[in-house]
Amino acid sequence: MPSSRTALAAASALVAALCTPLLAAPTASAAPAEYADDFNGDGYRDYAYGESVTDAGSDGSGTVGVIYGTATGPNGRKQNITQNSAGVPGANEWDDGFGNAMTAADFNRDGYPDLAVAAPGEDLGGHADAGAVHILRGSASGLTGSKSQFFDRASSGVPGDLEAGESFGERLRLRDSDRDGHADLFTDYLRLRGHSGGITASGIQQTVWSDFTE
Repeated sequence: MPSSRTALAAASALVAALCTPLLAAPTASAAPAEYADDFNGDGYRDYAYGESVTDAGSDGSGTVGVIYGTATGPNGRKQNITQNSAGVPGANEWDDGFGNAMTAADFNRDGYPDLAVAAPGEDLGGHADAGAVHILRGSASGLTGSKSQFFDRASSGVPGDLEAGESFGERLRLRDSDRDGHADLFTDYLRLRGHSGGITASGIQQTVWSDFTE
């Protein structure tokens, strides 16, 4: 019959064996989105489009419309986002062109794709049509202006100056160029890195427009 000291040692070893995997288990992280345009992460692709009409009328300020997909196709739920929407920087202004160009991908790898939206007609600092890019985040309820981002030539880290007629952001793409799981923003021959906190101009790179960004 084993001694009490031996039994205690065996029991301690058993407890350690059972507990060690629990203590060493890695922290779960969000899986990347399966589809680049599934903004609410429900497994069904959604449809985003831009149009010039807004709640202010046909003034060219621009609207991003989203129709959400379901197991039976588009479910009739439609969402409109403008520069007057909560959390979206700026305001509806004549001929901003918000939504003239768009591209979708999951830049923060939270499982909800995000949408980069151009406003090439944005007037900034007295410069007509200087242009800007908005980043709208995906969420369980769909695209949202919450924590959205705004970039133009005056943004910290972005090279160059505001210029009339430049239409910054008129051509843009989100692409995971370094395969780190975070989509990067390509616009105006620049690459802005994606990371868990959003798109950043830190470490911005000059680049070329190519088939990769088409």
